[in-house]
Amino acid sequence: MKMSKIIKVSLMTTILLLFIACTQNPYKEESTLEYQYLADLPKQDISFHNTVQPILAKRCVVCHGCYDAPCQLKLSSSEGIERGGSKEVVYAPRRFKPANPSRLFIDAKNKEQWRKNGFYSVLNEGNPGSQLNLQNSLMYRMLRLKQRHPQAKIGKLDSAFELDLERKLECPNSDEFAKFAEQKPGWGMPYGMPNLSQKDHKTIVEWLAQGSPVDAPQKISVEVKNQVEDWEKFFNKSGKQNQLVNRYIYEHLFLAHIHFKGDPENHFFRLVRATSRTGDIEEIATVRPYDDPYINHKSKQKEKLRDEFFYRLRPYKAIPVIKEHKVYELSAVKMQRYEELFLDSDYNVTKLPGYGADAANPIKTFKDIPPRSRYKFLLDNTFFFAEGFIKGPVCRGQVALNVIEDHFWLMFFDPDKDLFSLDGKFLEDNLDDFRLPAEKENNFDLLAILKDYYPIQKKFVDAKIAAFKKLAKDKEYSIDQAVDLIWDGGEEKNPNAALTIYRHYDSSSVSYGLNGEVPRMTWFIDFPLLERIHYLLVAGFDVYGNIGHQLSTRLYMDFLRMEGEDHFLAFMPVQDRKAIRDSWYTGIREKVKKYYKFNDAWQDIEVIKNYYPYDPQWDLNQRLIKHVQPLAAKSQQFNQCNDKPLSEIETSGACHLLDSQYKPKIRRFTDMVTAFKGDNLRYIPDVTFIKINMPGEDQDPLAYSIIHNKAYFNVTSLFKGEKPAEKRDISNDSLSIVNWLEGSYPNFFLEVDFKDLKHFTDRFVRLNSEKAIEQFIADYGIRRTNHKFWDISDWFHEHKAKAQPVRAGVFDLNRYNNL
Repeated sequence: MKMSKIIKVSLMTTILLLFIACTQNPYKEESTLEYQYLADLPKQDISFHNTVQPILAKRCVVCHGCYDAPCQLKLSSSEGIERGGSKEVVYAPRRFKPANPSRLFIDAKNKEQWRKNGFYSVLNEGNPGSQLNLQNSLMYRMLRLKQRHPQAKIGKLDSAFELDLERKLECPNSDEFAKFAEQKPGWGMPYGMPNLSQKDHKTIVEWLAQGSPVDAPQKISVEVKNQVEDWEKFFNKSGKQNQLVNRYIYEHLFLAHIHFKGDPENHFFRLVRATSRTGDIEEIATVRPYDDPYINHKSKQKEKLRDEFFYRLRPYKAIPVIKEHKVYELSAVKMQRYEELFLDSDYNVTKLPGYGADAANPIKTFKDIPPRSRYKFLLDNTFFFAEGFIKGPVCRGQVALNVIEDHFWLMFFDPDKDLFSLDGKFLEDNLDDFRLPAEKENNFDLLAILKDYYPIQKKFVDAKIAAFKKLAKDKEYSIDQAVDLIWDGGEEKNPNAALTIYRHYDSSSVSYGLNGEVPRMTWFIDFPLLERIHYLLVAGFDVYGNIGHQLSTRLYMDFLRMEGEDHFLAFMPVQDRKAIRDSWYTGIREKVKKYYKFNDAWQDIEVIKNYYPYDPQWDLNQRLIKHVQPLAAKSQQFNQCNDKPLSEIETSGACHLLDSQYKPKIRRFTDMVTAFKGDNLRYIPDVTFIKINMPGEDQDPLAYSIIHNKAYFNVTSLFKGEKPAEKRDISNDSLSIVNWLEGSYPNFFLEVDFKDLKHFTDRFVRLNSEKAIEQFIADYGIRRTNHKFWDISDWFHEHKAKAQPVRAGVFDLNRYNNL
C-alpha cells in the first residue's frame, strides 16, 4: 500500500511539473516538433542577404518597412531585426511632448543602445542553441502561431482582424507573448495575410535556429567606390563659398537614396554629416538637417562636442521601400552641373550663416547664393523634391497631405524669364517674410499661426501685389506670351517641367507629365514657394514632434497651397477669378477662404489678354498641354521604363509595345473606366492594381492602376478621418487610369484574362451596390484570403522592378482593403 501511494504521489508530482513547464513555455513542445524536421536538413549556413532577405522583402517588409511599421519593427535590414520592436507610437499627432527620435541607423549605434531606448528583442539573446534560438525568438513564435492557426482561405477576413490604420497595436514582448497568443490566436505573422509557404517558413525557421547569422554585405564595385571618393572630396572642399553650397545641397538631399549612374547592382547611399573625413562613418544625429552639428543635441546644456564635421556618403543597407525610396542620381555630369550653377557664378560669401531655429528660413540662410542658381538646382529634379513632400518623414499624411486635392498638376515658372520672384532685391526686401513655423520647433503655441505667421504672410502677399501692379503698369501679355512664362523643360526637354500629383486619402504619389483628365486646379510654382514647401514639409518637419509643431505645419501649408493656386488664377481674366476660386472652396472649405481673405486683394489686377472668349480656363489648360507636349514621350518613358534608352524600351518585357490587334479593347477599357463617375465610386478603393493576362506566350501581362480621385468640401482636417456627410463631395468623384503602377500603397489587386476584358469592364462600371461588388470581387478580386495573393503580389513587384529598376522597391500592404 505504501509503495502504491508513493507511485501515485510521484505520478501526480510529475504531471504537475509537466503542467508547470508547459504553462511557463507553451511553445516548447511546438518548437521541439519544429526542430525534428530541421534535424534532417543540410547543415549549411543560410545566407541572410541571398536567401533570407528576399523572403522577408516579399512577405514581411510589405508591412514592416517604414516609420509606420507595426511596433516600429522594421524588417528591411538585419539591423532592423536586431533592433526589434517598441511599444512607442511614432504617429501620435495629439501628443503634448515630442517623442525621442528612433530612426534606424541614426539615433542609436548598437543593440544595447536600442534596449536602453525601450526596444525589445525579437530574437534569442540568451544562451545559444538551436531549440533555444527558436523557443526564445519572438519572431519565430509569431510565425509559428500563424502556422498553427491559419486564416480562412476564402471570403473576407473575419471582423476580429483589426485592419484600420488607427487601431491600437498589439506589441507583445517575449514575456507577454503567451497571453497574447491565448487571446489572439489568429494574429500570427504575416498578420491578416496568407501563411508563408512551407518552403519559405522552413528557411526562416532554420535561419533563426542557426542563431540568425548575417553574412558580410556585398562589396561595392571599384567604379562606384571611386565615385564615392570623388564626391566626398567635392562635398568637403574648403572655402566659404564651397561650404555654403555644400550645406545647401546637403539640406536638400539629406533624405535622398543616392544612386550612381551606371551602377548595375543598384547600391544606394545617404549624404550625411559625420565626425571623420575618412574611414568608418559615424553619423551626427540631429532632428533637422540645419540643426547645429557641432553640439550635443541630447544634452540640455547643448555643450560643444566638435570643431568640425564632414559630409560623407553612407551606404544605405535596407531593402528599398517605395514609400520612402527617393532616388537622386549623382554622376560626373551632375558634378559639372553643380559647378556651373554654384561655383562658376560671380558672387562672394563673406560670412557663413548659423545653424538652429533661425536657419528654418532658407531664403535668408542662403541669400548669398544667386536665387536663379538655387531655383535651377531645384528645377533639375522637381520630381525628387515633389516626392520629398510625399515620401519624406511622413508615412501617414494627416499633416502633409490632408491639405491637398486628390488630383492636380504642378508646373513651374521659367527660370530664364524676367520674374520678380527671382529678383535679388525683391527677395532681399522680404527676407524675414519667409520665416516658417519650424523655427519654433516643438513650442506648444497653438496660436502661433495667427500671431506670428498670418501677419508676415499678409505682408509678403502685399509685396507681391505691389510687384504685380508694377508689372501690369509696365507690360501687357497676350495669353501665348503668358504661357511662355511657364517652364517647358528647356533645351533638354527635362520631364521635370510637368508633374501630376495623386492623393490617395492619407498617402500620395507623383508622376511625370500631365496625367488624367484636366484637374480642377493646377499649381504654378515659383522659387520662393518651392523652397518653402521643402523646408516646411521635409527639412523642417519633425515626425516625432508635438501637437503644436504638427498643427502649425499643417495650417501654414494652407498659405503655400493658396499661393500655388493664386499663381494659376493670375492667368485668368479678372472677371472669372472669383467664380473659379469659389468652385474650389465650397462647403466647409469656404471657411478657410474667408479666414485667409487677404489673398483676394490681387484679384483686380490684370496683365494678360486675348483669351478664348467662352471658357478661358479651358483655353489656358489646352495651351499648357500644348506647351509641354514635347515632354509627353519622355514623361511616359520615365513613368514606365525608368531612364532606359529608347532602343532598349522596345525589347523590355515591362515596357513592350502593345500589338495593334489588342489596342481597341484596351482603349475601350480605359475610356469606360475613366467615364465612370459620381456616387457609385464609393465602392472603388483609392488605388487598385490590375494584372491583365494577355493571350499567347509571347505577350507579357499588362499592369494598370485605377486611381480614385475623391472630391472634398474640406481638405483641412488634421485629426479626423473621412466623414462623407461633412467632408466628401462624392457626386464629383472621378477615376484616373494609368498604364504603370502608381503609388506606394496598393489597396487592392484585380486579375483578368484579356479575353474577358470586355465583360470585366461592363461589370466594373456597374458597381452600384455592395452585392454587385461582392460578386465582382469573387470573380476578379485577390482578397487577403486568396491562395494566389502572394503570387500576384510578387508579380506586381517583379513588374515594377523590370520597368523601373532604380526606383523600384517594396509596396506597402498596410492599407490593403478587406473587400
